[in-house]
Amino acid sequence: MAMRLYTKDELETELAELGFTRTKEKLDTSTCWKHRDGGYVLIPHDLEHYGDWILDRILEQLNLLYREQ
Repeated sequence: MAMRLYTKDELETELAELGFTRTKEKLDTSTCWKHRDGGYVLIPHDLEHYGDWILDRILEQLNLLYREQ
């Protein structure tokens, strides 16, 4: 199965299209992004490329979060 690799800019564009905004909060290895519905995700910021699985995982976690409320 082929996996698409995103550059950092491509991933950030995809996150913005999904309703996320980058925050100023950072850890050593990741940056916090806030979803328009209030959920937060940590995105690693030290990778050169990001696999497409990361977007699937983010959406899966948001669906679980909002389904449980």
